[in-house]
Amino acid sequence: MFKVIYKIYQLMSLQERKQMWWVFVAVLAMAVMEVVGVASIMPFIAVIARPELINESRVLHWLYISFGFASENSFLVFLGVFVLFALVTSNALGAVTLWVLVRFGCERNYTFARRLLVNYIYMPYSFYLNRNSSELGKNILSEVGNVVSGLLVPGIQTFAKGIIVIFLEIFLLIINPLLTLAMTVILGGCYFLTYVLVQRKMSLIGEANVISNEKQYLTVAEIFGGIREIKIFGREKHAITKFSNYSQQYARYQASGQVISQLPRFVMESIVFGAVVLVVLYYLVMNERLTGALPIIAAFTLAGYRMMPALQQIFRTITSLDYYRASVDILYREMKLFPDGECAEKRRMLLSDDVKWSLDRCLEIRGVSFCYPGTQEQALTDITFAIQKNTTVGLVGATGSGKTTLVDIILGLLVPQKGMLCLDDVPIDPMRQRSWQRLVGYVPQQIFLSDDTIAHNIAFGLLDAEIDGKAVEQAARIANIHDFVMGLPQGYATIVGERGIRLSGGERQRIGIARALYNDPEVLVMDEATSALDGITENAIISALDNLSHKKTMIIVAHRLTTVQHSDVIYFLEAGKILESGAYHELIARNTKFELMTKMNQLSRTKEAING
Repeated sequence: MFKVIYKIYQLMSLQERKQMWWVFVAVLAMAVMEVVGVASIMPFIAVIARPELINESRVLHWLYISFGFASENSFLVFLGVFVLFALVTSNALGAVTLWVLVRFGCERNYTFARRLLVNYIYMPYSFYLNRNSSELGKNILSEVGNVVSGLLVPGIQTFAKGIIVIFLEIFLLIINPLLTLAMTVILGGCYFLTYVLVQRKMSLIGEANVISNEKQYLTVAEIFGGIREIKIFGREKHAITKFSNYSQQYARYQASGQVISQLPRFVMESIVFGAVVLVVLYYLVMNERLTGALPIIAAFTLAGYRMMPALQQIFRTITSLDYYRASVDILYREMKLFPDGECAEKRRMLLSDDVKWSLDRCLEIRGVSFCYPGTQEQALTDITFAIQKNTTVGLVGATGSGKTTLVDIILGLLVPQKGMLCLDDVPIDPMRQRSWQRLVGYVPQQIFLSDDTIAHNIAFGLLDAEIDGKAVEQAARIANIHDFVMGLPQGYATIVGERGIRLSGGERQRIGIARALYNDPEVLVMDEATSALDGITENAIISALDNLSHKKTMIIVAHRLTTVQHSDVIYFLEAGKILESGAYHELIARNTKFELMTKMNQLSRTKEAING
């Protein structure tokens, strides 16, 4: 239990911890007013039962004389107004404190979620190779909510309730120690016994709840990601059944956790109100005047009325510590992804390096070797070559030859275990990585498009005020998509749909090319960028790229060799190594494998032309 509390405390920043202590001060003030409200009822009830107490009690008599009351009734009205004022003030302060508590807790939902997103978004690209995106989304959107709404907010409220219970307990001990101790033993024993019985069960339910929730997120992501295939193969019922199984499990675990945490309330209410009846019977059996016991009975009744919700809140939070333990562990682990206390903000500062850089002579790949985490096989082995400024380099090879891995290293997404990249003899280290990436335009095989306008997708990630309309149009012209866009009713303001679903594959690809050209990069990297295009469109793109030849440095990864036919140098990769390099016709003459690949490409294009 204390480990869970410690982890939640560690999740908060120093400033948040300071804010929390001010919240505790407000809680103490509320607890004092709760006791004042309960204590004020005693003299009021006592005077109603025995008016002669005004003269017998030194305090009451002093108040009666000092304020010049003319009668006992007027003094009784004064006491009644004071009791009402104390109770109203106590409730008002309680409402204000509750607002402060809930606001503090709910703001942590924002700060925790943002901090976790910052951690994720600044993690190295290799981190995402072994993580599922639906799991990361679930951690941000669901686990943070579980910890905040299930533990942090109730936990702070429980602290407030605990202070109130302690203060009321001290007050009751003063007026009747024996009765208070008996009540404490009975109630405390019942709650403790219940907790011992349900602790293990709540922990198991909580762990199962996290797993079923994760499966829910994963299933939904897979359903909408593969909706075309689901409809084509008629797998709608299968998808619904798969989701329903996990969703039903999640609902059952949620219900079980909530019911178990509420169980003691029904027993405890009977015990507390039964205790009031027993107190009355006790005074009757002892032949004591009930009027003399009325103030004590009233105090215990009001205290019990105040303490019951507090005790129930405390029990519910303690059981929730076991239920949400798995969520806390996940959040704590994910927040501590950076070793040696290195925070995401520090990495962000490194990535935001403002050093201006440019390609003056060449980009060199020096002895680069790379192996993906969790595998023994080398994806790249001792890759060495140089790319001169304003030349075009082609990277070709069969699937799995290492082309995309090499491109990811050039882009700075992957860090080689051996070797380095140098720009004009200067190593591209983490401090210079963002400056290097500013020089690069990138077109992947699968283009990501957001559910936004064409203009926003070309000027990716920029606000309206930051978008240069002329640069958008110029990039679209080079990518051979400007005429298509202008033919749309809303032009560049056309919404493309989620992942560009309203566009064809070729149109999406050309928007991706326009995006890469928007910032007028010095280096253009194209990873199978024309693979989704028809022959006519591909030829138009190749023609546009030819116009950029010797004006920009271009690295082209291609399956269709026509794309790299006019490259200055082509590197032929096999099994993570450079098998051969040279101009297009030189490789055909020297390398039989490259010659065979060329013939296969020509055959494929002939079939496309016939079928088209």
